[in-house]
Order: sequence, then C-alpha cells, then structure tokens
Amino acid sequence: MDQPRFSKLFVVGVGHIGSTLLGRMLNMHPDIICVGELLRLDHAVDNPDEHCSCGTPLNMCSFWSRWAPKFPESVKRDYLQWTPELIDYIRTGEGKKVIVDLSKTRSYRLTKDWKDEDICYLLIVRDPRGVMRSALHKGGDLSDLLPRHKKWIERYESFAKKRRTTCLTVFYEELVTSPETQLQRVCDFLGLSFFPAMLTPDSKTHHFVRSSGSRYLKSINKLRVDDRWRTELTPEQIERINKYPGKVDMYRHRYQ
Repeated sequence: MDQPRFSKLFVVGVGHIGSTLLGRMLNMHPDIICVGELLRLDHAVDNPDEHCSCGTPLNMCSFWSRWAPKFPESVKRDYLQWTPELIDYIRTGEGKKVIVDLSKTRSYRLTKDWKDEDICYLLIVRDPRGVMRSALHKGGDLSDLLPRHKKWIERYESFAKKRRTTCLTVFYEELVTSPETQLQRVCDFLGLSFFPAMLTPDSKTHHFVRSSGSRYLKSINKLRVDDRWRTELTPEQIERINKYPGKVDMYRHRYQ
C-alpha cells in the first residue's frame, strides 16, 4: 500500500497555465482528491450563479452542498483563515491520502510560511505567449499583464529553487505531449503509484470550485497543446511578449 510523502499538494503558477487539466488528471487517482480552487470559495459562496465544474449550481452540487456548510463563515469568506487542519478535514472525510488545491497565487500567499511537513507544491509553467493569449481574451492589456506576469514568474522561480525537495516543476507543453511521463513524475514526487486512468481525465465527473470555464478540448480525452496564440496574437503582440523569456531563467532556453 502506498504511503505518500505529502498529504496536501498546492498547485502554484500564474493564470491560464493548464492547472484545471492537471487537476482533473490527478483527481482520477484513487488516492487523490482535487477540489479545484478551494481558496477561492469566498467568490463562489457570494455568487448565487456560481457553478461547480460538474455543471450544477454550487449550493445544489452533491459534493459542495455537503461540504461547504461544514466550514465557518469566516473561513469561507477569507481565504487567509484556512488552516492545514481544515484542508485535511476534506481529505480525511473523503478517505483520500492526498488533497490537491489549484488556487495558485492564493495558495502561495497563504501557505509559503507554513511549517507543515506534509505540504508540497507543483509549479506549472507554460509558454507566456499562450498565457497572454488567454489573458487578453479575458479583456486584459499587455502593458499591465506583462509586468505582472514577469513579477510572479520570477517569484515562483525563486520559490521553486529554495524548495527543491518539496516543489516539483512541470511544463504544460510536456504534460500535454507526454502525459504518462509527466504524471509518473508527479506520482513519484508524491510517493504514489501511477494509474493509467489518470490519462483519461474526462472519464468521470469532477467537483471543482472556480475551475477554468474554457471548453477547449473538454468532454474528450484527447490532449493537444493549445497554441492558438500563433494565429490569434498579432505580430506586434508576439514581439512584445518575446522580449520577456530572455529575462526569466526558466523561459530563456525553452520559449524563444
């Protein structure tokens, strides 16, 4: 029987990096439960139109209608009130060995000073042109997006270097093109056995808070790199974004 090295896995990174896809893959493992962006439950409980990733309103979802009432209002409305014990409450209640949260920047802010030895991190990195395409699609502007992106990716790069034994870096493009190899890496990191079911993330219903609303390649188990930036970004936008990889070590030799 597997005895994992960690019980809580926090996925960190910037937005639009494929964290929902990774979460669905991990949630297929019999010893893992992924809850989506648990630390953004405050946004969900304040929005009556908020839906679970299963497609049901959050307050009617079979999973969240059972779990949300168990937490104090102060916790549900302020993510800084979450504790390792409260997060473990879901994990043990569901009979799992590892719980995965996808809150990214909030995960970093909340847990970076925690001393719990059962905590680990997974940093996902993606081609910044793909990240910017998705961000621009949401209505952002490069003048604001690029400096913010650079600030966060440099922060994460430093974080990962300091926590080499508790933070694993996965590149989105490798996850999609070589999913079994990358998922095996993640399982080895956690101390769990790999399960082939992880390669078919749309084979069951997931109950994620604040998961990605993108329908790209959903409802099928086919994986393909999302490189729509090649046709949807203008040459001028690509030129501006291309100046950034050379300034970030983990981008320098990968995304030229």
